[in-house]
Amino acid sequence: MLHLQFDSDDDDDNFTLDVGLKYLTTKDAETTLNAIPEDHKRRMKKIWIANNQLDAVPEALLAWPHLTSLGLTNNRIEHLPDWIGNFTCLEELAVGDNKLEAIPRSVGNLVNLTSLHLQWNHLLTALPSSILKLTNLSTLYLNRTGLPSRFQTVCFDQRKTQKLLFEIAVLEWRKHAQHAAVTWILIASYAGLCSKDIARLIGKIICETHREEIWEEAASNQ
Repeated sequence: MLHLQFDSDDDDDNFTLDVGLKYLTTKDAETTLNAIPEDHKRRMKKIWIANNQLDAVPEALLAWPHLTSLGLTNNRIEHLPDWIGNFTCLEELAVGDNKLEAIPRSVGNLVNLTSLHLQWNHLLTALPSSILKLTNLSTLYLNRTGLPSRFQTVCFDQRKTQKLLFEIAVLEWRKHAQHAAVTWILIASYAGLCSKDIARLIGKIICETHREEIWEEAASNQ
């Protein structure tokens, strides 16, 4: 089913539309989305294409960078495109119950995101450190993923969610750090246990070694 929500200037005049198609393929979704009249496109805030047979995220969605809610749950999607990071107005992104193996770093651009659904992606074993940019995130679904069991949970509290994101990011940092001591210095700096200047210096050294920006991000996010 394709569920669309349209907003108007009058809050009392918002309405939704369910397109009567079941089991859409990616091609079906592309065709349906492209056929929506331009005056409707400008007012669309929410698109859900759940419980279908999509094997990729429809590129037709690029016409709606102003979306606040995007749902692609229960499909067959194996990866999210980098351009998902263009949807900076998104407050909710639901991609649970797919075949995702990784999340692109561009997800870190979704700074207005408050709800992220990644559950039931059994092949998803890591998240990019750029998730630390999602400081407004309060609801996070990670149950039934391929992450370590201690991270397979559902959080509805912003503080707990941010702590969880940091702990997951630490796993990625440790994969790239040459020495465990360096990793723990970075963790301490992020937690405010040493100065920003020291943290940035350490981040710069490791960034030059590994060509990774995540270290400077860790310092600046303190």
